[in-house]
Amino acid sequence: MEITDFNELNSLYRLLTQIMCSDKFYSDDIDTFAGSPFITELFRRIKLEYIPELKRQHTGDHILNWEKSLNFKIDSDMGNAIINRINNWGKSTVDHLAVKSKDFYREIAKEYFLPFDFVQSELDKLVNYIELRVKNGF
Repeated sequence: MEITDFNELNSLYRLLTQIMCSDKFYSDDIDTFAGSPFITELFRRIKLEYIPELKRQHTGDHILNWEKSLNFKIDSDMGNAIINRINNWGKSTVDHLAVKSKDFYREIAKEYFLPFDFVQSELDKLVNYIELRVKNGF
């Protein structure tokens, strides 16, 4: 990813975070997009390529400070948004996951917040929530 327009990239980064972390979006398309590997990869690349560039240039303090606040906790606005998305899974999604393992649930959980910092106990809480959701069915 070549960084050529920092204003555009700032806007994209904030938009992607809104899509992933806000519970104000109700569309199934947005829910799918929010937990997609595509979004996760964009976030990963931004964190690896863009954020270090901001630090190197000593610019973008507002983005750097904002980015520091994105530590995943299940008992937070971001956690609530992810839980809402899981609660809105359709019957076909729940049925599909019913035959999967807890390791598969862990991979799903990671897709939701892999771009953010998190502690293992928070990941475990989300995995357990997914397992409970699937166990209870649609």
